[in-house]
Amino acid sequence: MSVDNGAATGQSVLARIAKRNQDRQAKEQKRKLAIAREQEIAGESVSDFTAKLTKMRLKVESSLDPKEIKKVKKVDLPQYFDAVVSAICDIQRYAADSYFFLPPYEVQQAL
Repeated sequence: MSVDNGAATGQSVLARIAKRNQDRQAKEQKRKLAIAREQEIAGESVSDFTAKLTKMRLKVESSLDPKEIKKVKKVDLPQYFDAVVSAICDIQRYAADSYFFLPPYEVQQAL
């Protein structure tokens, strides 16, 4: 009787260990999926940031093109350059607001 009881206890221990191992593997799989999801979202955020920043930068650069400046009347130049300065400030504000979700390299490139 004690041999049967010992075998049953051994199987019970093995069953608990197997269940614990399955639970651990399930938690590990969930953790890996969560990390992959976060990295995917971060990648999308970086590409969105880069696209928007590039668009904003090109707009400012085209505004500073001498050909574009020549089209502006001299009387309107102060307002024109105020708009350019405002656009530059918008770029800086956008980069600062995006600081928290960007990897350090993208932040450095933006500033």
